[in-house]
Amino acid sequence: LMGCVMDLAMKAALDKWHDSDVEVFLDGRNSLSYFDPHALFYILLPPLLFESASGMNWHVLRKVLPSSLILALPGVVVNTALTGLAVRGFIHDGQGYLFTWEASFLLGSILSATDPVAVVAALRSLGAPAKLSSLIEGESLLNDGSAFVVFLVFFDWVGTSAPDDEKLCPGATPGAGCVVANALQLAAGGSAIGAASGLVVRFWIRYARFLHAP
Repeated sequence: LMGCVMDLAMKAALDKWHDSDVEVFLDGRNSLSYFDPHALFYILLPPLLFESASGMNWHVLRKVLPSSLILALPGVVVNTALTGLAVRGFIHDGQGYLFTWEASFLLGSILSATDPVAVVAALRSLGAPAKLSSLIEGESLLNDGSAFVVFLVFFDWVGTSAPDDEKLCPGATPGAGCVVANALQLAAGGSAIGAASGLVVRFWIRYARFLHAP
């Protein structure tokens, strides 16, 4: 909120006085506001997922894993559909809808992957059962992958004019077979890379403990 107020104040000052210092500040702000999405996926997200996964109790997670999978797979699809319907139905300017059906569901897929960090922290501070915290945290670990697949499907649906080599599924409309095949490929590939990375980190930690053991 404070950032929005400061931004409006700086723009108002620039329109009124045309101060060069204000203009330089706004140009710098605009350049800093861009963040490469690949850096988010490959640099920032993996350590966060590793920290969350390494802090979970496997015995508790194994018991709630089926429920977490239901929330992370069909739950994400349902959440995407409901959010897309809400965006399509309620966001308009009085003359027509601002979003097409494809763009509405694309936005729904972006918003469907929730991050319950604050919720899990509150549950732990309140002394909630570990099963409930593991259920929510396990779902948050799994929903990123399913939401990403749904996002790629609707991204192809929105960008029908894009070249086929930039799409998940070539063609004007993504086919069901292509979507399922790519979903399985991403799931299997992600699991294989995760298992290999986990083994490397496990042996690395054991070796570090061996070196520093008394």
